[in-house]
Amino acid sequence: MSAVKLIGGQKSSLLASAEPLSAAVLAVVWLGTSFMVLDWIGSLCIISTVFLLSASERKQRQTAGEGTI
Repeated sequence: MSAVKLIGGQKSSLLASAEPLSAAVLAVVWLGTSFMVLDWIGSLCIISTVFLLSASERKQRQTAGEGTI
């Protein structure tokens, strides 16, 4: 909970959504597990989610900045 206070809810949710992908990469590198087609699809879903969330955050910041000028 202290991370949410330090960096905000949106950034901490972006970092939290990337956690399963980093665990999968670590499992492949460290444990030598295989990376199958469903793993690639899941990785693509995670990466696209992080991209979409960060794009919407950037758009909200730009919209909020236009109102103050």
